Amino acid sequence: MTGSSANRQKTVFLQSGRGKTSEIAALLEKQILSNAYRAGEHLPAERDLAAEFGVSRNTVRGALDLLEQRRLVKTKWGAGTTVLGPEGTVLMMSAALSTSQHELDNVAELRALIEPGIAALAAQRATGADLITMSNIIEKSSTHMQAKESLSIDMSFHLAIARSTGNALIAALLAFANDATKEVRLSSHATVARRETSLEGHRHIFDMLQARDVQGAQRAMEDHLRQIALVSEFPAEHGI
Repeated sequence: MTGSSANRQKTVFLQSGRGKTSEIAALLEKQILSNAYRAGEHLPAERDLAAEFGVSRNTVRGALDLLEQRRLVKTKWGAGTTVLGPEGTVLMMSAALSTSQHELDNVAELRALIEPGIAALAAQRATGADLITMSNIIEKSSTHMQAKESLSIDMSFHLAIARSTGNALIAALLAFANDATKEVRLSSHATVARRETSLEGHRHIFDMLQARDVQGAQRAMEDHLRQIALVSEFPAEHGI
């Protein structure tokens, strides 16, 4: 049993018949998006899920089929069902965006609209464990990293904030925004100065979250995204 197993709870179903298939799928999806089942882990066997939920194996199989269609799991005969994680749900959407600069700009605009609100919510809801996770990410950050590694740490920090809201839909939405803007955001980490700007922004956001300053966290995120957008307008050769 993994450390995340403690977060999984038994469920009492209110629906009956075919409604249980979609209900089981929705509950398993929520557990996956909240990391109760992590990417790479195996879900319990069909018979175990059927016993836990008090339904037939056919009902469980139908729920797993729905999850596979949503790119959350992969079922292989004889090997069980493997969790792909929330990132799997955005593969098709991000593929459609990857060739369109216009759409990438739209997603960047989406970040500016949603992330300040996410930060405000995180200031209210983040647990001590969430704050430790964010602090550890900041500690791993370094202006001497290569651009790709620095961007990866950057996205981990923003995703940790989203997850700390406790809202699986928000976390999934930000995972999508991260994946869809990955290439265009690489330029924001192309120089030491830009990586320092990003890191300073993260530290300020974290300070506001730790202080439980809702408005401060929202403003810090707004300022951070604005500064990153500003420095990214210049070619990296300028050293900015």
